[in-house]
Amino acid sequence: MESNHFQTQLASKNVNLLDSALLDSLNANYIAPDSVIYFSYRPEYSQFRKEYDNFYNYQKHLLQPLPYDSLYTVLKKVEVVFPGKKLTRTNPDWLVGVLVLAFFLFATVRLIFNKYLSQIAQATINYSTFTRIFRERYFNFFHASFRLDVIFNLVMALFGYQFLNTYKINFGIANSFYVYLICLGIVIGFFIVKKVLYGLVGIMTESKREVREYLFSITIFNRVLGLFLLPVTAVIAFVP
Repeated sequence: MESNHFQTQLASKNVNLLDSALLDSLNANYIAPDSVIYFSYRPEYSQFRKEYDNFYNYQKHLLQPLPYDSLYTVLKKVEVVFPGKKLTRTNPDWLVGVLVLAFFLFATVRLIFNKYLSQIAQATINYSTFTRIFRERYFNFFHASFRLDVIFNLVMALFGYQFLNTYKINFGIANSFYVYLICLGIVIGFFIVKKVLYGLVGIMTESKREVREYLFSITIFNRVLGLFLLPVTAVIAFVP
């Protein structure tokens, strides 16, 4: 009876896809049980790029056999459109470059200075380990300490940029990369000024060693913080 109902409407060229009896007829005779198909005059609301057209003989042009485990186009010359999801954010190209550089630096530290990574992790909770690193500290552009400082500056500035971008704060600057450079300058400048001021305090109070130890402890925590924020900023950047 359902098939006859479909044939009757098809013969009259007045097929109403809102008719529940017609839909039951199509589902029972032509469409796989787990398929979901509906039409609309607006493409974004429909799985077909064009609305129902009486030009087609929907019984003759149905493709057979229909798969039972997926949604396929069931009519010739009719394209199925799967519902899409709009991106909640877009990432500028330079952001990917910053993350790639930070991950590359971390990979070199992890590969060459793996022992140093475990030491600074222990230094955050173990004072004896901290004092040993403090005594053995030295500055070298190729050492892990310098690379970790670079990672912290890059990632902390990126995290600040992402925070500002969330609240649409750009300081009146259209270019997002310049906003990031401002964040980077603020991060670097803040810690330079802080070290200079504490150094002056240490000279005036004759407690230079204590001040150096305090500043070095901040540096250790910054390096660990940079490693923590590295995956966090990547997740914020790429997870929709």
